[in-house]
Amino acid sequence: MTKRTLMIGLAVAAMSVFVVTGARLARSSAVDDDAFAALDTNRDGYISRDEMTAAAEAGFARNDANGDGQLTADELSAARERVGVFGQSGGEIMSISEQLKRMDTNGDRSLSRDEYVSGSLKLFDEMDTNHDGLLSREELAAGQVKLRNERVQDDKMAPKLKTK
Repeated sequence: MTKRTLMIGLAVAAMSVFVVTGARLARSSAVDDDAFAALDTNRDGYISRDEMTAAAEAGFARNDANGDGQLTADELSAARERVGVFGQSGGEIMSISEQLKRMDTNGDRSLSRDEYVSGSLKLFDEMDTNHDGLLSREELAAGQVKLRNERVQDDKMAPKLKTK
């Protein structure tokens, strides 16, 4: 498996946050060129819904280590570790538990192919602020910042919520 193939898979997670399939994500508001290029397969400078769908499907297949049609927390974690980008403090946009909570629509604590792809597309739609069906680098960067800020805000609220 090539590093570029892994980057494509992880770039979707960034978007799924876009998240377990996200490639090396920049910590600033800038989008990693390699991650963006991995998703922008037709090289037009935008990520289309079709490109996101293809990347999500490929990422799911690649990361379903046991081939059971479900992505577990362990498989999502292993996918992140293979690329070696999410172990750094502050480097992840969405934790695995957050990804499961956001994408696991039937509550079984794993992601089916449909849940994974539809969750990725839902995130795509949230980031597509001008609703043209394409993600620019700017929209992707802004979406990543928004997700990161939501995570920080959730982390700050967690102790307050537990004490009530």
